[in-house]
Amino acid sequence: TPYGATYTDYSTTVPPAYLALGQTYPVSITIVSTGSVYSGYCEMYIDYNHDGVFTEPAEVAFGAAFSSSATVLTGNVTVPLTAVSGTTGMRVIVRESGTAATVTPCGTYSWGETEDYLVVLAPQIPFDAGVISIDEPGFIQSENSTVPVVLSVKNFGTNTLTSIPVAYEANGGAPVTFTWTGSLAPDDTVQITLPDVTVLADSNDICAYTMVVNDSNLFNDQKCAFFYGLPPAIIFEDDMENGTQLYTDAPTLWEHGIPTADVINTPHSPDNVWATVLDGDYPNSASGYVYTPNISFFGVSGAYLAFYYWIDAEENSDGGFVQYTNNNGATWSSLGTIDDPDGFNWYDSYASGTPAWTKATNGWKPAYIKLDVVSGFSIVKFRFGFKSNTANINNGFAIDDIKVLGPPAAIDGGVVEVITPSVSTVAGQQVTVSVKITNYGSSDLTSIPVTYALNTGFPPQNGTWTGTLAP
Repeated sequence: TPYGATYTDYSTTVPPAYLALGQTYPVSITIVSTGSVYSGYCEMYIDYNHDGVFTEPAEVAFGAAFSSSATVLTGNVTVPLTAVSGTTGMRVIVRESGTAATVTPCGTYSWGETEDYLVVLAPQIPFDAGVISIDEPGFIQSENSTVPVVLSVKNFGTNTLTSIPVAYEANGGAPVTFTWTGSLAPDDTVQITLPDVTVLADSNDICAYTMVVNDSNLFNDQKCAFFYGLPPAIIFEDDMENGTQLYTDAPTLWEHGIPTADVINTPHSPDNVWATVLDGDYPNSASGYVYTPNISFFGVSGAYLAFYYWIDAEENSDGGFVQYTNNNGATWSSLGTIDDPDGFNWYDSYASGTPAWTKATNGWKPAYIKLDVVSGFSIVKFRFGFKSNTANINNGFAIDDIKVLGPPAAIDGGVVEVITPSVSTVAGQQVTVSVKITNYGSSDLTSIPVTYALNTGFPPQNGTWTGTLAP
């Protein structure tokens, strides 16, 4: 939104949004400025009755205040069942120092912006179903694996549906079809699992859609998504649960636990995260880090660092970032650059001169970057940093579900479980030691030496399993 008492008509240059009567849709409005940003108010209007006049309060679709820092306003728009179907106008107004009382559809102001758009209001019909989300595959998958496709499908119509044909197309392949049967009442949602999709290396795209007979509201049938196939071997992982392998040098800034602040208030995966002050805002002039343990990349190339992050900070001033060292901390270097071509969602701006994430995410976002810069080094450590300036504080930076992924080695076996002895045994009685082993590599294993040791001083015992264990 340009910010300076201007008017822009997008009704002929931006395609109209399609909205169904009686449905609720998310809305996001970004407040930006070429200079200082002041507090104010934003209001959105839709001409529901097509009379050419935006009427308050009946046609106020959304309204929210914004603060003196650059802001993304989010909320929902519910289209009333009484609205007239067809193409109609939508207006968005941002006014500096405005309030819900002073912002009007045709008012005057010194600083702000008015923008006009078109929307298409679609009528309710008897048979109308659509995919509202692609729940699986998740963002990060193992390349060359097969994973199920899980969709959430909603009945937008007025009749109960007992059969819903659905399909998906992935990576330019042929449609994969499936027909769900059951009973889905109007406005209800059902989760449907379709046959597996094969994950390709790097970027994958998928579109899923319904094919209900007599459904003429085609605009809400389809959803598309993308996911990434990264190397399958886990070199390092910390989901923050049952303790954490990370540690901090700034315990008053970085905290591990359940986030309960006013913005960053949920984990990516239950229950714990690392965050800058779990229950509130970071302080001014803050600086501190969360460190990984040493990780070896000896003989490893093509590895990735992947994780989820949430940022709520003063844009272009305060933010989070990642650094690495390959010389035991003698020097630290920035991992990647803004919009790094070897990464995804990697840095969006500068935090006081450091490439960083400073722009509000309004929730968890995935990020990854290729780690060619540390290939071959035996001792590598990463640290997640945050710093702030002397003014304006927010919730800050949170991270969750960190993984370092690499390609599988040809020969790689490991113990995944000690089966016996179990929790307790009888003193002095001999017990057979049995373990479960897994082939993590890419080649068959026919001989696996195994050793166990006790904390009693009993000498290590060796054995060799033979057979054929496939990857």
